[in-house]
Amino acid sequence: GWNLLTTEQRLADGTPTDYGLGVNLAPLADAECVSYGGAVAGARAFVAYYPAIDLTVVVLARGEDVEVDRIQRRVARAVLELPDPELRDASLTREERAVYLGGYYSGCTRIEVRETGEHLALLLPDGEEHALVPQGEHEFVAGDDPEVVVSFEVGDEVTGLWLVRRGAAIYAKRLD
Repeated sequence: GWNLLTTEQRLADGTPTDYGLGVNLAPLADAECVSYGGAVAGARAFVAYYPAIDLTVVVLARGEDVEVDRIQRRVARAVLELPDPELRDASLTREERAVYLGGYYSGCTRIEVRETGEHLALLLPDGEEHALVPQGEHEFVAGDDPEVVVSFEVGDEVTGLWLVRRGAAIYAKRLD
């Protein structure tokens, strides 16, 4: 059973995922992690297990908008004595920002990159929005959560993006 839960699954086209059978496999730095979370009746819960150090972190909270996964990772980062991710701002001109604007799709899920003031913003399907701070080399970090990283795939133009949210990665292809 443990092997089924912790073995990375693959999509029909062979693309690897960041989850096992029913659980997330989102590492923190180099520490493997098996986690699961959800919401019911106005409360949220998140459970994470770090097998290498036999650490379990459980976060329970009232309110469906509490980012329990983010809280769990901060607790684990403190226990593992890991520094917070560094954030720098490699400012871009309006023309430089314009190449990233548009809609990106992971299956039927749309992720939008739009401009707000002098920054790009990432709009996720659940309404979550993050101001993106450029880090250089087509990589951006959410200003409010440095564990949300967007890396754009660039050839002659921007063709897609990788979104890593607290260790979990998805690819989205640019369609508009």
